[in-house]
Amino acid sequence: MAMSWALSKRVGKDRSGAAGVEFALVLPLLVVLAFGAIEIGWMIWQHAVITKGVRDGVRYLTRVPVTCTAAGTGGTFSATDKQTAINLVKAGDPAGTNLILRAYGSATFTVDVDCRDAASLGLAGGTYLPVVRMTAAVPFDDFTGDAANNYHSEFLGILGLGDVTFTVIHEEAHVGE
Repeated sequence: MAMSWALSKRVGKDRSGAAGVEFALVLPLLVVLAFGAIEIGWMIWQHAVITKGVRDGVRYLTRVPVTCTAAGTGGTFSATDKQTAINLVKAGDPAGTNLILRAYGSATFTVDVDCRDAASLGLAGGTYLPVVRMTAAVPFDDFTGDAANNYHSEFLGILGLGDVTFTVIHEEAHVGE
């Protein structure tokens, strides 16, 4: 009996594997936190790129001719100007040759012009004040996506959060040609 009591005291003091067991318990949490930080940073970067692109596209449209025939929505741009603005968003150049984000290939863009009555706003110099609005809906493209337009986050899917789509809206008053 004395021998087993001494053995149990020695085993109770032996902590040689405790750090390894603790590390094995904490490692999954550390991996999830690390990949989560990477994924959130990637999302913030993509949102910033999309926002800047939409602002540039609207800024371009505020400097080209627009047609307003009545107050309200319905002002129009030429098809070429509208496509050039979308190309500026997607590629940063008017030709739109190299997409900045892969997800721009499956993104949707809407351009609206709200023709506001200049007289009711107390403005002089024209009948209507066109306000240009662009909306971009771009799916989040994580770094594990493939070339087959499979835009979803594997990591967010593991967490049960599903697909994310960025919707960015920007509007500015038309300043003239």
